[in-house]
Amino acid sequence: MPHIAQVILAGPEEKVIEEYISSYPDKYYRYGRQPRKRKLITSFGPTRYRLARLYDRQSKKVFSPLIKKLSILPHKRYQRGALEAAGGKVFYQT
Repeated sequence: MPHIAQVILAGPEEKVIEEYISSYPDKYYRYGRQPRKRKLITSFGPTRYRLARLYDRQSKKVFSPLIKKLSILPHKRYQRGALEAAGGKVFYQT
């Protein structure tokens, strides 16, 4: 099952990268992938994924565009969206 999550993440990641590069062709370029895999908890189960990175030539910074696009919080194991359904169920039952 983790392989399914990796395939699902790869599609939007490529699309976001192409959006960045096509909107500012001289500003961004591909900068490989993160050195370590990031653990993401998905509905398919936990998966580890090496996020692609872009280099911003103007600010001289490296970032992962998928993190910005999906609003993944740094250093959080569970994202807010993953806990909303469980929280709603608790409020409904009480």
